Amino acid sequence: MSQSYWEISVNHDELGEKIRDGRLRKGLTQEELSEMAGCNPNHISNVENAKTGISLDALLSIADVLDFSTDYLLGARVREKSQDLDMKIMNELRLFPDEKKEKVLELLRVL
Repeated sequence: MSQSYWEISVNHDELGEKIRDGRLRKGLTQEELSEMAGCNPNHISNVENAKTGISLDALLSIADVLDFSTDYLLGARVREKSQDLDMKIMNELRLFPDEKKEKVLELLRVL
């Protein structure tokens, strides 16, 4: 029986930047992120600096800790620009505390 699989082209520089940005916005060190995601701290550093690839398990764990979608981290292209913008807004909002989310919601309702 033949196996089918998906081949995904990953921009490792972009992936590393997104992970670093998300980690810093959450106020986490590489060591803290690695503990929470079950990875080696050196692996987090290497991924952030685009020196190595990332396993699916590590990607899923890091995305979960940072409250990011894997689509966002991998730079998945959504066909409709409005959906892409929605995804960016949602990923930014996930990092906000609830009180700030309420303020953003109020602003959106005014617009």
